[in-house]
Amino acid sequence: MKSKHELEVRDLTFRKKSLTLLDNITFKLNGPENLVLLGLNGSGKTTLIKCLLELTKISSGNIFYNKKKLSEYSVTNKAQFFSYVPQIFVPTFGFSVIEFLNISKNLNIDAINNSIRQCKLEHLTDKKITELSGGELRKVLIASALSVAPKILYLDEPFAGLDPKATKEVLQILLILKAEQRCSIVIALHDLNISKQIADKVLALKRGKQIFYGDSNEFLSNANLSNLYEIGFQNASY
Repeated sequence: MKSKHELEVRDLTFRKKSLTLLDNITFKLNGPENLVLLGLNGSGKTTLIKCLLELTKISSGNIFYNKKKLSEYSVTNKAQFFSYVPQIFVPTFGFSVIEFLNISKNLNIDAINNSIRQCKLEHLTDKKITELSGGELRKVLIASALSVAPKILYLDEPFAGLDPKATKEVLQILLILKAEQRCSIVIALHDLNISKQIADKVLALKRGKQIFYGDSNEFLSNANLSNLYEIGFQNASY
């Protein structure tokens, strides 16, 4: 089911001591719409996601969700609107997959079963999360994020460290979400082929500065990619 919503960011700046890590970031996401964050390591992609989730306090600027300041929503409301899959998650307790999906969530069993089916985890429900492969764990984290039916799903490098088979499986989950338009996706990526398949919009960051925001087809050109990644691109077919 299509879920309409709006995320607007105005002049978002984040400083850490004397360093400006994000400088006047501005964009608007009219959901359901998928935004890919591109840039070199250290360009500010992860920091931006954390700022959008208020995990990191911004130095200046504003974030609006459905035309209301994000800071004015309750923690409970924000937990209903947004879900987050971090790049790094190290399980330390031997919960089974089904136990993990039930942790800290006031959900009915149907919601959990739907996320299990969506991520094709039926054969893993009794397996301990400490025994999962990297690809299996990533799918469990996505299932956990989807179980609350978020309006916006934030993912930080969800394909990092995955083999081709696991990459294809995770990508398929995200492409189904895109096709069904159930939520917006804000995702930090390095893989330009995956970006082409997922993105409606691209926000390109270079040393904390926004150098592009707009339709993905407009950005994925030799000149823009060469500028962003500081290497030559010739006849890019992304």
